[in-house]
Amino acid sequence: MMLKSASFKIDNDHFQFNNDRYPLAKIHGVRLKKMSLMDNLGFMAFWLAVSFGVFGFFAMCFHFSTEFYYSLLALLAAIGLGLGFVSSAKYALQIEFMHIDETGKQWVNVAKTFSDQEKTRFEEQVNILKSTLKISRPNPQI
Repeated sequence: MMLKSASFKIDNDHFQFNNDRYPLAKIHGVRLKKMSLMDNLGFMAFWLAVSFGVFGFFAMCFHFSTEFYYSLLALLAAIGLGLGFVSSAKYALQIEFMHIDETGKQWVNVAKTFSDQEKTRFEEQVNILKSTLKISRPNPQI
């Protein structure tokens, strides 16, 4: 799915991407991050764990022959790794967001993509949001 400029909106109080809204007062930074394999490893591990959970459920409910048992394990591991790879990304538009609980400031992925064309759109949004944040919070004179 290609992102559109209309997917991003900034009004007086909020930055919005599709249905997600972030108050501008809680945004302390914005960046475009090139995701590494280590950044995406969490998604791969999650989907691998889900596939092994499904495998464990089938193993408890049904008694399989050893060959089928190992074939099912390999198939579900491949599906888990494939889903992890599909859910990973090359670029992420991130905001440094101040949460209301004790979590404090944290970089949050707003949107992710593999596309270089969408990377350009993310760079535009980073520039727009940075200029908006400067206007809404000018640096104090010391």
